[in-house]
Amino acid sequence: MISPPLPLWLAELALKAAEKTIASAASGRKARSRAVSAIQKALGQWDIQFSGHQARYSLNSPYAPDGGALSLSGCATSRLPDHLPDQDALEMYGAILSARVLLEEEALGEIRKRHRGADERVLKALALSGKATVAAAVGVGEFGRPVCRRCGERSRIVYQLCPHCGRQCFLCLACAGMGEARSCKALYTFAPHAPAPQQQSPLTTKPPLEPVLLVQLTAAQEEAARELTQLFKTGCREVLVWAVCGAGKTEVAFDVIAAALNAGLRILYTVPRRDVVRELAPRIRAAFGQEKLTELPLPGSELLPGTPILLSTTHQVLRFANAFDLIILDEADAFPYYGSEMLYRGLQRARGRNAMLIYMTATPDVALRKQVSSGKIRAVCIPARHHGYPLAVPVVHRVKAPEWSGMPRDLPDSVREFLGESLKRNAVVLVFVPTVRDVELVGHALAEFGTRYGVAADYLHSAREERAQIVARFRERTVQLLASTTLLERGITVPFTDVAVLYADHRIFDARTLVQMAGRAGRHGSDPVGRVAFFSSTFSSEMQQALSMIVSMNEEAGKRGYLQQL
Repeated sequence: MISPPLPLWLAELALKAAEKTIASAASGRKARSRAVSAIQKALGQWDIQFSGHQARYSLNSPYAPDGGALSLSGCATSRLPDHLPDQDALEMYGAILSARVLLEEEALGEIRKRHRGADERVLKALALSGKATVAAAVGVGEFGRPVCRRCGERSRIVYQLCPHCGRQCFLCLACAGMGEARSCKALYTFAPHAPAPQQQSPLTTKPPLEPVLLVQLTAAQEEAARELTQLFKTGCREVLVWAVCGAGKTEVAFDVIAAALNAGLRILYTVPRRDVVRELAPRIRAAFGQEKLTELPLPGSELLPGTPILLSTTHQVLRFANAFDLIILDEADAFPYYGSEMLYRGLQRARGRNAMLIYMTATPDVALRKQVSSGKIRAVCIPARHHGYPLAVPVVHRVKAPEWSGMPRDLPDSVREFLGESLKRNAVVLVFVPTVRDVELVGHALAEFGTRYGVAADYLHSAREERAQIVARFRERTVQLLASTTLLERGITVPFTDVAVLYADHRIFDARTLVQMAGRAGRHGSDPVGRVAFFSSTFSSEMQQALSMIVSMNEEAGKRGYLQQL
């Protein structure tokens, strides 16, 4: 017996040490004695003492008949709860928490939304019944290294005095924004809930669900939707939907979502950015109905049992395990998902055993393209925009980068000429610049330049608090010249937008970024062509790749007969 009870992560270490020793030794007093020694050794590394004047814990190994088990009360599990919920209640709670990965306080919060009187006994009962597993949110893994059980992080973990348990314990910094995962806190992983099959007579069988589309799909979209749905029905595991910027890839996924819904499956539509969740929610609800969708994170939102579609950020996916049969990852190459091992691990854990994963992007990275080339991932291509015009191919201007002082004379002649032609045709211009320092100086130069044409200019980067208002003014065309970092490389569509990229050869601008920035032009049917220019002192390999991607997509669209003009 260990008393008082250990923090959860230390209890796990004690149990692991005891089980390992007992498994390798004969039963009886000798085995139990070795187990006690193993526990003392394992916990001694973390300053847990059982003897001496500094001892805070006591460990006793009472005699038991041969074959008896060593008792680890207070460390391996807490005392069995009294008045366990009955089986029907457990089924109900299991459905509420199905396939979730939640801290204890989060899990209690979810069930208390429906049953205010519920307490931790419900969670313990779910664990005892096999409907959940419980572990320290941050445990000790191989070689004594801490690991976060929620996000898988192994590096960004600190060992510090904890206000919750009153002693030193581990805190994961990688996912702390979602609520502190600490080694003294319990993390519950709930089993997926399998609803009872509904019996329907032939007279009451519902017709297959079909999405209600607010727009007419183009020939390119229809072909992609058919191909994607067919791959789903044949059991394909991973697919890349490679669509040009502005092709309307979201609606292409609606047919495969409908197929999954008709099969009674669970669907996740996830995106890296929260603003895209807000944008997509009304479109998905319009297509499938209000009762089919839950979106996270939003104030007051919750995953209701029986809601088959979840729309969420990629961070929220960390709260699920073995939860979905169809996962659609939109903007697969966008920050913060792209390059994040944590979010990649979370997405893989959320997949059901035979789940299909669809990557959707206009700019797949090299790794994805290689997997397509090798046949590991199937690809569906949408090479044309909805209006049927080719992508604007950037014109490259070789100019020496100036020393910025914020004056219009800083702008090279070719830049001023490009801006002037755009303003003459009453277009707005997005001017992309690689660094915050340069974007402010370029913004001032644009403001001075704009006075000649009677137009306003501004600049934008992530540190400006009024960035939402600036973007709104650009959309309203009260600002016609806008300098920006890569903050606006995605998620903005404004009719009659031209694009200029200064320092296009800068190391910050890779080929994918250049394609995305160029893709801001010509998106709207009222101005389907647009103008794009790259200004740089050299012609980098990334610029060359970007041009090649744009040209090849135009050629593919032409071959398939999707373009109105070449």
